[in-house]
Amino acid sequence: SPSAGDLSYQAQDKFMLHSCPILCVAFSRDGELICSGDQQGAIKVWRYRSGQCIRTIQGAHSEGVTTVRFSRCGGQVLSGSFDGVVRVHGLKSGRVLKEFRGHTSYVNHALYYADGARVLTASSDGTVAIWEAKTTEMAKRMSPPRRHAGDEATVLSVHPYPKNVDYFVVCNRSPSMYLMTQEGQVVRSFECEGEDAKDFVAACVSTRGEYVYGLAADGKLHAFQMETGRLEETVEVAEGEPIGLCHHPLQNVIAAFSENPKVKIFGV
Repeated sequence: SPSAGDLSYQAQDKFMLHSCPILCVAFSRDGELICSGDQQGAIKVWRYRSGQCIRTIQGAHSEGVTTVRFSRCGGQVLSGSFDGVVRVHGLKSGRVLKEFRGHTSYVNHALYYADGARVLTASSDGTVAIWEAKTTEMAKRMSPPRRHAGDEATVLSVHPYPKNVDYFVVCNRSPSMYLMTQEGQVVRSFECEGEDAKDFVAACVSTRGEYVYGLAADGKLHAFQMETGRLEETVEVAEGEPIGLCHHPLQNVIAAFSENPKVKIFGV
């Protein structure tokens, strides 16, 4: 597959552009398409090799699009937004095919789960929700443990556990991440200890599920053993306010990005 340096349209200073800031990006499973969502609620789908925009969905959401994900077949796009709604859009028609309502605040992360039969979402209302993909019915809603009564820590992301389809890792804005079951039970916690422990702002899981990585608000990456919860290593990876993490699908490589205009890529 071509590297970024082989993309002729970028070499000619032609880029995949929105008219306002882009908040999320995702590749299709075959790597041929890219989907992007922007601050004004629009979604665009592009051909990776040519940079051609093949679909623009204006007004996909009434507010900024925070998360996008292709379906397994690549014919649909799952999206979530600051408007609190999750939608499925048809790539050919550009129409909304399904809508999932129930969160009471921003949807920060949405993905297909259990071979596409379910949708998993994370929200600033402090909950993770599991939805039936066919009926859009909310099958389960759960909250990670709270440090103090009345706390509703924003749930930033959810990550399937490759070794067990019933488990997933939950990252909320706190110094702890959790391996949870579909029933809402906590199997294991991954914690930054100490009074000065910073909240996690992003997470990812290694390809084989052996490690979970948490990026804290101080720019430090914490690597935990999945099986034991033990902290293996802490490395400073982000300059400026950290924003996110991304794990390579095949190799032990992580990309971290922050307000500093650099993407740091490193082996783990």
